[in-house]
Amino acid sequence: MRKLIFCFLLAIFMILFSAILVWAENGIIQGTVIDSQTGEKLSKVDIILKSASSESSQTDQQKKAISDLDGLYSIDDIIAGKYIIAAKKVGYSETVVSDIEVTPDLIMQIDIALTPEAIQLGTINVTASISKATVAGLIATQRKAPTIGSSISIEQIKRTPDSNASDALKRVTGLSVVNDRYVFVRGLSERYSNARLNNAAISSPEPDKWVVPFDIFPASLLDNIVVTKTFVPDLPGDFTGGSIQMTTKDFTDG
Repeated sequence: MRKLIFCFLLAIFMILFSAILVWAENGIIQGTVIDSQTGEKLSKVDIILKSASSESSQTDQQKKAISDLDGLYSIDDIIAGKYIIAAKKVGYSETVVSDIEVTPDLIMQIDIALTPEAIQLGTINVTASISKATVAGLIATQRKAPTIGSSISIEQIKRTPDSNASDALKRVTGLSVVNDRYVFVRGLSERYSNARLNNAAISSPEPDKWVVPFDIFPASLLDNIVVTKTFVPDLPGDFTGGSIQMTTKDFTDG
């Protein structure tokens, strides 16, 4: 019985000793990955160890590792031989370390520095339009306009108790409102002016007069009101005093 136990223990010892000898024949590579410009330790860097021998296949003797939060990586159980290391990370150029010779039972320290890679972006075109709902937008539009005129925006109307378009037009320079509904431009009566809503002509509701009562248009629906006092090719030539253009809010506006 003692002989049987001795043989069993001897077999276990031989197996463990053989494993230690095999492990001792392999090497270990470890190191730190940093940014070459700032010295910052880089995490999540792909480390690929490949055999330098041309006779090896693409996957032969290939091992992989990923650097941790401290930029540390480690590759163990490497058979003795010559290798190269490739380090990759998004935003950095790939770095290759060659002429690495792994010897048995030796821990090699190989630190890697990655260089940031400049990414060339395509041309980005940003297009924007001036909002006529603001005072600044209307002023900018008037400066570029080839005509003489006045305007009022919803931003200005909100600061007043005006409930309709005729109330708002009282605050426009060069205009006067008669009977709280009809607008005189530059002292000329209402029949010498025309009115447009979203670039569409407004017909007169009066059978005997060519007038538009502006008190029927709620101020809450308006985005801006622009009064043109000179002729331009894109407007009808049926006015002498001025052309009053009302623009309503978009459906997406509050």
